[in-house]
Amino acid sequence: MEDNKHIRVVNLAAYQTPVVKEEYNRDWVSYGESNDYFQNLIDNYLGSPTNSRCINGIIDMIYGRGLEALDRMDKPEMYLEMKKLLNKKQIKRIVHDYKMLGQAAIQYLTIKERLESLKYLISLWKH
Repeated sequence: MEDNKHIRVVNLAAYQTPVVKEEYNRDWVSYGESNDYFQNLIDNYLGSPTNSRCINGIIDMIYGRGLEALDRMDKPEMYLEMKKLLNKKQIKRIVHDYKMLGQAAIQYLTIKERLESLKYLISLWKH
């Protein structure tokens, strides 16, 4: 029975996501009570070593060694095109924003229905 002293219960059922509210007299949608939900997530990440390490660990597991293709030997031209479009730093930043903020922004450019470039759009914070 002595081992039961070290068991802790975390009640995540009390967590509530912020309300997304469309305001018709403005050109944006507010997210959270004071429209500061994302800043709150960033502050939690920067202010808590535990939160930061958990997020960074998950990002490292998602990203791994980067993006690769299983059929790169069969389709070398497509593999080179993929590598040209998606550089390692951008992919890592996209994964980071997606994990930390729950979303990430990517701009893609097509010319004559052909994908020409992908670009990570800088989020609310610098990393």
